[in-house]
Amino acid sequence: MLAATMAALLAALLLAATGPQSAQAHPSTFPDVTETDPAHDAIESLAARQIVAGTTSGEFQPYAFLTRGQATKILVNWRGEDTIPATSSRFSDVDSTYAPYVGVALAKGWVGGYPDGTFRPRVAMTREQMAVVLTRSLGLQAEALALDQVTIADILEPFVDDSLVSASARPYLALAVTRGVFAGDDGVLRPLAAVTRAQASLVLLRAESLADGSPTTVPEESVSVREPSRTAEERALAAFAKTEDLGPNPGQVLWGIVQGGAYEELRRASARTIAALG
Repeated sequence: MLAATMAALLAALLLAATGPQSAQAHPSTFPDVTETDPAHDAIESLAARQIVAGTTSGEFQPYAFLTRGQATKILVNWRGEDTIPATSSRFSDVDSTYAPYVGVALAKGWVGGYPDGTFRPRVAMTREQMAVVLTRSLGLQAEALALDQVTIADILEPFVDDSLVSASARPYLALAVTRGVFAGDDGVLRPLAAVTRAQASLVLLRAESLADGSPTTVPEESVSVREPSRTAEERALAAFAKTEDLGPNPGQVLWGIVQGGAYEELRRASARTIAALG
């Protein structure tokens, strides 16, 4: 079904936190993270340093999407930043749960809000958003923005869905790919997909391990995926976005199609690419 394909294309992958050395294999802190899970060591390493935590039920929920509020809290903890108790925020939808962390991240220039004055802390963080905040928190924003358009294109174009990357996120995601923090899955980067808590943990641990230039044995985030590899239809949709004139924000156009339920229109428009891609 194209509907399911589009939903998968625009929602699945990215965030958590990390440490210079991965945890040694040992019994899991969380009952829903088995020792054989690819993200087990990353989650254990972060949990041991109180960078990530489980839910009130004691589970970690590794395959749940990471929200913007959770991601901000994890990022502040990961970078070792002190917080000041706060009950309010400049954002209308940020309560005392996340206000101290959002305040620090905002002051550091790591995160921003939306034009309507909201932060949307309970909305899932996308992979490209993760790349942006991670790069900024590591002090690599200048390096990312120094990349020229040709270099960025050379890095991102091997991914069939590179045209879905927002213009403002392209330099950050390109640097993250170059540094080996993001790898994608079977040639698909999924910039607008939501990152899971397990994937975020892997991303952060890889970022931490690679920060000093040392090789890392932390698995790539793509190993922690429950969904199957992309289908022919999904590949066709990505190719459609790459070849058709969808304006400066193709990801927003496709998301609008998904939200509006206009699947038949997209199916007809992308039919020729399905046959071409096989």
